[in-house]
Amino acid sequence: MDPNTRFTIMTFPQSFDGDNKLLINFLFMPRNQNPFSNPVAEVAGLPGFVDANLSFQAKIIAGTELFPNHLNFIKSEPLTTKIPQHKPALFTSLADPKHFNIDNQSAKNIHSKMNNPLRNEKANEERSIEKTVKKYLPISYRQSFNFIAPVLPGNGVTDD
Repeated sequence: MDPNTRFTIMTFPQSFDGDNKLLINFLFMPRNQNPFSNPVAEVAGLPGFVDANLSFQAKIIAGTELFPNHLNFIKSEPLTTKIPQHKPALFTSLADPKHFNIDNQSAKNIHSKMNNPLRNEKANEERSIEKTVKKYLPISYRQSFNFIAPVLPGNGVTDD
């Protein structure tokens, strides 16, 4: 993944009624930056991620013939989102050593250092598997091809 990426978006399709209603959940999170600090130091006055009021739009494309991009859509719809009520408290609790052990919460986001994300002297230490994100691989996914095992052991979780 590009080390200069500031945000990650992950989509989780939930259901499709077969006609015109698609239900998805998505997660939009800061990546390699302090969520309490201005995301672009060069632009004064921007709120940190935890204080930002974000809005999103779904861009609907027709078919799979063309590669999806921001110009190749037939319809645009605003998305209704549910924002966590206590974002600052949520992010503060995630910084606790029993979760992610973030010890540089006052770090400033500096564009010129995006290739060297918010790190401390322990940055080169190997992360334990208990501190990484895990994803459940459902049976429908595993049956769709010759699935043998997760690519990254410990990160892909099955029923086993």
